[in-house]
Amino acid sequence: MSEHDVMTAKEAAAYLRIARATLYRLAAKGQIPAVKVGRVWRFSRQLLDEWLEARMQANLGGRSQEGGGQGPALSEPVLNEAERAEGSTDR
Repeated sequence: MSEHDVMTAKEAAAYLRIARATLYRLAAKGQIPAVKVGRVWRFSRQLLDEWLEARMQANLGGRSQEGGGQGPALSEPVLNEAERAEGSTDR
């Protein structure tokens, strides 16, 4: 285990790109892998990576072909930046 495998709350929040308050709330509710050592929270980089991957897979698995999930339906083509700028709707 290297020196940076265990992160502070500040490091973990920056790593996940979320607010530290959000990280503390998730940790307190047991919704993110964390351990409290005395009065401070610690986070394993490996466990955070696994947690994030599982959440991403769950979100992707929740999408239907008709677009029931967030974002465009998997069967819909996504317009690239130039097409959006031109207002193209050709599919």
